[in-house]
Amino acid sequence: MKFLSRLIFCWMCFSSAWGQGIISVEVKEQKRLGIQVSSPRLVREIPVGLVPATVTVPPESEYVISAPLAGIIDEVKVVQGESVTKGQVLIQLRSPELLRHQQHLLGAWQEFQVAKAKYEREKPLFQQGIIAKGRWLETRKNWRRAATTLAQARGELEILGLPKARIEWLLRAGKLDSRLPMTSPDAGVVTAREAIVGQRVERLAPLFRLTALRQLWLEMAVPANLAMRLKPKDKVVVEGKRGVGRVRLIAGTVNPGSQTVRVVAELIERQRLRPGLKVNARLYVEADPPFLELPRSALVSHEGKSYVFVIRSAETFRVTPISLAALTDTTVYIRQGLKPGDQVVSQGIASLKAVWLGGEE
Repeated sequence: MKFLSRLIFCWMCFSSAWGQGIISVEVKEQKRLGIQVSSPRLVREIPVGLVPATVTVPPESEYVISAPLAGIIDEVKVVQGESVTKGQVLIQLRSPELLRHQQHLLGAWQEFQVAKAKYEREKPLFQQGIIAKGRWLETRKNWRRAATTLAQARGELEILGLPKARIEWLLRAGKLDSRLPMTSPDAGVVTAREAIVGQRVERLAPLFRLTALRQLWLEMAVPANLAMRLKPKDKVVVEGKRGVGRVRLIAGTVNPGSQTVRVVAELIERQRLRPGLKVNARLYVEADPPFLELPRSALVSHEGKSYVFVIRSAETFRVTPISLAALTDTTVYIRQGLKPGDQVVSQGIASLKAVWLGGEE
C-alpha cells in the first residue's frame, strides 16, 4: 500500500503536466524505484540481420601429410584430435628409397670434394700462365657441375623431410639411415589419422590431416535481399559476443533453391570457437549518418510507438518519442528523437511507465 501510494503521488505530479509529457519523481523515490540513467552512444554500424553460421578455416590452414617415399610405418606419435606444434614429429617411416637418396648425396659430396681440390690447385697455376686456358676452363666447369649436383642431392633430402642436422651428420659420418621422421608443417590439430604401425605405404599415400587454428572464418548463407546491403569489411558479431569478424567474401551468385548468398567473414576476435561449430551471427552495415545506441531496457513501447524517458531536471523526466533504426535483444539504435549528451532512464522503466499511463501494468 505504501508503494502504491507513492505511485499515486507520482501520477498526480505527472497528471499536472500531461500536456508537456513530464513526470515528476522525488530523488529519494527514484532510488527506491531503482531508476538509473545512461547516455546514448554514437555508432556508425547498425545490425541488419541474424543468420546461422558455421565456423571454418581458410583453405591454406588445412594440410594433408603424405608419405614422401614408399616404406613401412615404424612409429606413430600422435592420435586424432591431438594438438601439435610446428616441427613436432608425427610419425617415423623406414624407407629403402631413402638409402638410395643418401647414397646419391654421399657420391655427389665426394665428387665435389675432388673437383674442388683440383679447382683450387689449378686456379693459381692458370693465373701464373703455367697451364693452358682450355684446361682451366674444363676444371672450373667440372667444379661448378659438381657443386650443382651436390646442391640438388641435398635439396632432394630436404624436400623429403630429412632434417638439416641429419644431412650434416650423414656428410660427416658417411653412415646411411633408413629412418625418416615426418613432422608437422604447422601448429594445429590432427583431424584425421590413417597411419598404422607396421603398415606398408606407397609414395604419396595420405597419413594425416592437420588443421591450423591461427585463423578462423565464419561461413553464412545470407538471404539474397540482405546480402545486397553488405560489402567487404562490414562487421559480423557471433551471438553471445563469442567472436567479432569482418566480411571477407560475398559470393557473386545466388543459390537457386534457398535464395541465399554465401558470405564469408574473417574472425579477428574469438572465444571458445572451433571449426565445425554452428553459431548465429549478427550482420552489421555502415550507418550514414551515425545513429545513437542505448540499452534495450531504456525502450518504452506504447500503442505501436517507441519512447524513452529523458532527464529534464533532478526530479523530472520528459516522455520523448523516438524513431528506431534497428533493434536487438540487448540494444536499440535510434534514428531520431535524441541527441548526444541526453541522459536517458535505462533502469526502473516499469515504474515510470506505470506512472505515465496512470497505473501499474
